[in-house]
Amino acid sequence: MPILEALKRFLGLHAVRRSAPDRRLTQPPHVHQGLGGGQRPDDRWQLLEEICCGQTTAVYAARTQGNLTPLAVKLLLRITEPNRNRFAHEIQMLRKLTGLATSQLHSSGVLADGTPFIAMPLVKGITLQSYSAQSGALPVDQCLRILLPLCDVLSQLHSLGITHGDLKPGNVMVDVVEDRLESLTIIDFGLASEAGIVGHSDSKPSTLSDGVPSRSISGTPLFISPEAAGGEFRDERSDIYSFGCTAYFLLTGAPPFIGRTPIEICWKHKYAEIPQLTSHGTRTIPMAMAKLIGDCLAKNPDHRPQSATEVHRRLTAINA
Repeated sequence: MPILEALKRFLGLHAVRRSAPDRRLTQPPHVHQGLGGGQRPDDRWQLLEEICCGQTTAVYAARTQGNLTPLAVKLLLRITEPNRNRFAHEIQMLRKLTGLATSQLHSSGVLADGTPFIAMPLVKGITLQSYSAQSGALPVDQCLRILLPLCDVLSQLHSLGITHGDLKPGNVMVDVVEDRLESLTIIDFGLASEAGIVGHSDSKPSTLSDGVPSRSISGTPLFISPEAAGGEFRDERSDIYSFGCTAYFLLTGAPPFIGRTPIEICWKHKYAEIPQLTSHGTRTIPMAMAKLIGDCLAKNPDHRPQSATEVHRRLTAINA
């Protein structure tokens, strides 16, 4: 058996496809006010520009007539039953997040052509991924100014029994003014789960982001936990692993594990030695910081910090 195929079977993965979405919007369509409410489309909504586009969804900046407050409208482009269930699950998750520094639900519904949508307040700032690309590897004190509030929001999520499932720099929005963090928001709850359930609350296996059925990757390979990479049971400690990957990324400008394929990266998360983090370039990283990130990146969830509250406590001690 070829090595690659054996590795796929060992990890329980199907091939990862990178096909384009089935359809694109050519003009801003009308939408319903609420999902399943039976209301007729109206002319109040206008989609302005594309913010980002993935394999199953696209996000647009939007506005309504008589209201200048900007919105972000997420559209489901590949309408399959698993994707529709995941989209509905994301709406359920967002309803639980009122008042947190996360994506907030404004409304949800169906476009005139049958495309499901989620409307959310448009978050100010840029992703942590973009911020890091602009700034490069960040000094420890600047990292702490980001990681402490990020950990705080994560702790609040976990207190509600919610695991984000795809924590990464691309799913954290920051508004930074002259190196001062004005706001931080966790976004994209499409892979969020409750009480350690993998994926969402149906009995079917989780799927890749392009809809490929598997018991497999539920997250982003560069920031995925070992247990999620193998399609195993995951809980809040999976988020703590992804938090460690994000902290490593901010300090070094690169994720802890890279590879030529998603399968190779997942294999490294599960089995490769944790990279040492004592210095980067000419900067020395405090031993306590390196130790904390290494603990977050433990292969065994039992060997990681057991809560985001514990991580926050240790970060606070480093920042003292």
